[in-house]
Amino acid sequence: MAENWKEHDHADPLREQKESFQLKSEREEPLPSRSEIHRKRSRKKKKTTTLSFPLIRVLLVLFFMLIIAAVTSPYWLL
Repeated sequence: MAENWKEHDHADPLREQKESFQLKSEREEPLPSRSEIHRKRSRKKKKTTTLSFPLIRVLLVLFFMLIIAAVTSPYWLL
């Protein structure tokens, strides 16, 4: 029974995939340093935050104006 199990090992294809992946990763270029990656991320974040703040401010002001209008509507609708 043990010999039959060795013939039908289901992990063989996975082992082959792992070996091919390791060979492929060894041929590729080395990864960049962490400082380079984080430097690129910080530049991207600054650009997106500067563009989104005016929109957020406008929406916040409109929201407060809507609340004020709803609270004071009984006084100015009469």
